Amino acid sequence: VGLLSSGNTLTEAKSDNETTARIGKNVHLTTGNLDLQSISVDNNISTAKLGSFGGIGIALSKGETTTKSVTKAIIDDDAKLTITGKLDADANHTSKYNAKMLSLSGGIISGSGGVVNNIIDSTVNVNIGTGTKVTAGTMDATATNKVEKNLGNDENVNAIAGGLIAGVMMKHDTELKLNTATTIGNNAIIKLTADDSVPSTPDAPSAPNVPNKFEAFQDIKIKDRVKFKAGGL
Repeated sequence: VGLLSSGNTLTEAKSDNETTARIGKNVHLTTGNLDLQSISVDNNISTAKLGSFGGIGIALSKGETTTKSVTKAIIDDDAKLTITGKLDADANHTSKYNAKMLSLSGGIISGSGGVVNNIIDSTVNVNIGTGTKVTAGTMDATATNKVEKNLGNDENVNAIAGGLIAGVMMKHDTELKLNTATTIGNNAIIKLTADDSVPSTPDAPSAPNVPNKFEAFQDIKIKDRVKFKAGGL
């Protein structure tokens, strides 16, 4: 507070992780059922609040979240697996995030601004290596990449300026870089022995008589809200 009052604030929330479930190269394994699961969750929340009041009041708030994640389930090169029951090889990552900012300014001349940046860089892979040999009753290999943003009613950017001359600036960016894949390497051999092994089809992707799945999918749920008010003559 003063004849000239200005301020800025920056809040950041970051994560960087790698999660891997692996059967190594040249491993020979015989068992009944096998679950190879790689699961990870990131939750980044950033909140910024700032007020500036004076003859000339200027306030700028910035909130950022950055998520970088690698999640993999790997059956490595030249492994040999004999599974009499079911083989599950799953990689699953969920990116949860939210950034909020509130910027208030008041004065004869006032300006209020807000900037929100969200960056999601997520790789989710299920890899069956080169030359790997798998014999199983049934098999499910699924890579799942999820992004979940706050779906409530709160504003992500809320900038308010009041005065004889008042102005508001705001910017909101969300960048998604998602790499999601289930891959089978060169010269790999997969033999499924259950009598009811039927390839999955688009018309019946989860029917009870379809026990074998090789899938990769992304699930994105994002909702953004911005609000600004400027009052003057």
